[in-house]
This record gives sequence, structure tokens and C-alpha cells, in this order.
Amino acid sequence: MTLIANWEVATGKVISPSLGATRTEADFANHIATTVAIAPLDSWIFILDNLNTHQSVTLVEWAVRSATPVITSNVSSLPEVVHNAAILVDPLNVEVTIEAVY
Repeated sequence: MTLIANWEVATGKVISPSLGATRTEADFANHIATTVAIAPLDSWIFILDNLNTHQSVTLVEWAVRSATPVITSNVSSLPEVVHNAAILVDPLNVEVTIEAVY
């Protein structure tokens, strides 16, 4: 069994958990779609460190298609995916990531 979940930072509440037998790119894409469908008119901020998950590419591609601002890691293949459509940050530097959000 695998778990993909989000939490609301302000409350610590887990939202939109996905349980399944696999954790594939398609599973992650479905998870993002389900999460956003909860409140499609809200603004969403998804932060992934990209240190141990390849599914971040799906999120970045979704964000770019939906004209959602993107902040992503400057490592792995993500800079090639977003080109100039995102703010790139060092995933090991929490302060820089926080500054990019604000």
C-alpha cells in the first residue's frame, strides 16, 4: 500500500489522501486532480522537495497548463520541463523556498 497526501499547513489537517497499490506518475496525476477538485476556485500551493520523488514533473506540467505559478527545484529534470515558466530554488535551502512563495 502507498500513500500520497497533502496537508493544510495552517491547521495541519490532512486533505485528499490517496491510498493505492502503486505510486506511479498516473497515480500522482490523479491525486493532484482530486485534490484541486475539492475547491477548484481556490489558490493552491503544492511544495515538493523533488529529492526522492519523480512525480513532481506531473505537478509542474499541470501547473504550467493551468497558468498556476510554479516554484520548483533546480535539480533533476524539472528545469528542463519548466524552461522559463517557473522560479527555481535549491530544495535543500528552506529559506529560499519560503521567500519564493512570498
